[in-house]
Amino acid sequence: MGPRQNSQTETKGMLSLNLAFSKDIMKDKGTLSLNVSDLLNSRKRQSYTVSDDFTSRSEFQFRPRVYYVIASL
Repeated sequence: MGPRQNSQTETKGMLSLNLAFSKDIMKDKGTLSLNVSDLLNSRKRQSYTVSDDFTSRSEFQFRPRVYYVIASL
């Protein structure tokens, strides 16, 4: 998601990297897969808000890095 700005809030851009591998196993009768979601653990939304009455800086991290290992036959 790219950076955004309106009259009060500036939101930084957000980058993330997912990675996946799969390998045929048991003479191609099955597959072993590994998936990693948000490999660099960087999926965070950071924003800065300014108004006449207050100033706010916030950071929200979406689901942290997740690993999936899947075996299918």
